[in-house]
Amino acid sequence: MGNLTYRDKSIRNQSIIKAKNIYSERIANHHKQQKLLSKFSDLLSYVIYPDKRHCFERGKFDSFTRQREVSLTGDGNSGGFYSNKLERLIQYESNLEMTFLLYLENLDDVIFYQEQPLRIFYKSEDRSGFYYPDFLFIMKNGNGVVTEIKPIFQMALQKNLDKWSALKAYCSQQRLGLLVTDGRYSIQQIMQHRTKPDFSDYVLNKLRQGNMNWTEYKKIKKQFNPSRDDFVSLVLTNRLKWKLSPFLLCFRSE
Repeated sequence: MGNLTYRDKSIRNQSIIKAKNIYSERIANHHKQQKLLSKFSDLLSYVIYPDKRHCFERGKFDSFTRQREVSLTGDGNSGGFYSNKLERLIQYESNLEMTFLLYLENLDDVIFYQEQPLRIFYKSEDRSGFYYPDFLFIMKNGNGVVTEIKPIFQMALQKNLDKWSALKAYCSQQRLGLLVTDGRYSIQQIMQHRTKPDFSDYVLNKLRQGNMNWTEYKKIKKQFNPSRDDFVSLVLTNRLKWKLSPFLLCFRSE
C-alpha cells in the first residue's frame, strides 16, 4: 500500500474507530431487541385468542384511531412521546402504559399499535357505560391483540372485571387476542400464584357467614399478613367480588 502520511494514518484510524463504534452499536441494539423480544414473547404466551383469528394486512390500519384524548396537563403520570414507528405523537396515562408503549415502539415484530383504539359498551351491577381499552397492537404475522394495562392489585376489582368481560366478548367476535397485564405479568400468572392456605381458608370461611367490610378484613390482614398477590389471586381464583370504595368483599351472585 506504500507509505502513509500522518494525515492518511489519522483518517484511517478514525474510520476504523467509527466502523467499530457502528458495529458495537448494532450488536448492542441486537442484544436489546433480543432481550425485549424474550420478555415480550413470555407475555404473548398469555394472550387469549379466539378459535379463529383475524389477520390484518400490512399497512391497512386506517380504521384505528384514538377514540378519546388523554389529558396531558392533568394530575397523575400522563404524557406523550413521538413515535418514529408511527410518525405521530403517542399518548399514555401512567408509567406502566409508557413502559409498555416503549416495548411496542422498539420491537421489530410489532408493526403497528394504537392507544385508546376502541369504545366498548359494558354493564355491571350498579352502572353501565363505555370504556376505552388501553392499546391494540398488530404483529408481523397479522395477529391483532387488545391490551389492558393495570397494576396487579386493580386486576381483582369488580369494576375492571366487568369491563374486561365485555371486552373479551368483543375480542371473540372480532377475532382479536386479549392480554391483561401490568407490563411484566399477565392476569393468568397472578391467578397461578399460590395463596397462603391459612389465609385463604380463613377468608372463605368468614365469607360463608356474610359479606366482609374493611374493618373486618383489616383484622384478617393484620393476623395473616398476606401479600398483594395473595389477595388478588384469592379474589380471582375463587370468583369473589371486591369493591374498593367502600370496601366490600363477598361471593359473587351468579
